[in-house]
Amino acid sequence: MTDEIYSKKISAGSRRSYYMDLKRRERGDVYIVFTESFTNAQGKEERNRIQINKEDFKKISDGYTEVLAYVHDRLGVDFH
Repeated sequence: MTDEIYSKKISAGSRRSYYMDLKRRERGDVYIVFTESFTNAQGKEERNRIQINKEDFKKISDGYTEVLAYVHDRLGVDFH
């Protein structure tokens, strides 16, 4: 059994949302589930999920920061 500790919804237009759910396993470990939810071309809801375990939080955070810096600095995309 898992407990949901915290959830954050990010709306990205009328057909797409992202969720970040922090959960705790019975033995106490925490993990994050990232979910993309969208309506496909046929009008059906689809979901894609990825689970990140606590030992990888820092690695994922560092990689995300690096990718955003590349997009901003090298590609000139201003998203701030």
